[in-house]
Amino acid sequence: MTQSEKKRRESIAAFIKRVDGLSDSERSILKKNGGRLLKDADAAALMAFYKALGDIDKSIPKDRMFPIACMRCMWDREIEQENAIPFAVAMGQYFPSKRREKFSTEGGEENEENSSMERRMIKLLDLRWDADGILCLNVWRIAKMLKNEGKVINMVILGDDFWIWNAESKKVQCRWAEEYYRANKEEEKNAD
Repeated sequence: MTQSEKKRRESIAAFIKRVDGLSDSERSILKKNGGRLLKDADAAALMAFYKALGDIDKSIPKDRMFPIACMRCMWDREIEQENAIPFAVAMGQYFPSKRREKFSTEGGEENEENSSMERRMIKLLDLRWDADGILCLNVWRIAKMLKNEGKVINMVILGDDFWIWNAESKKVQCRWAEEYYRANKEEEKNAD
């Protein structure tokens, strides 16, 4: 990890700790604004977000951290972020188990379901972070689905990924694809 990555993650971790320190009502307000961009948030969510943001690193991209704050509020405060898994790994673990579940209960076509999940991942990786909020909404929906399945997403890593999402190198997208397929293969191997 480079020095700049370390600094970014430390800033995000400090921010998440402050989100965890918000009152239950403030966390509930942020959770209700999940899937929205900062520019589309209601006034109560803005107040809670800026309270959590405080005087943390001024270079932190507020528009990218707002969805992180909202998503973090889906999980209990007590959940340890260091033990949580990256978003792409959670997707890689979730989709094969759902595919097997569907295949065994409905006699579904395994390859068709697999290609559907891959298309969803490809579509997500093709999106840019911009003012339309589609990437934010898609990640929110998937995070909500993963949370309902008992997965805990590492918001520090996801925040760092959002921070540099539009980088020319597509570093985040490459890592997500790699993590997704590695977790997918491991999950399939564990099921055998």
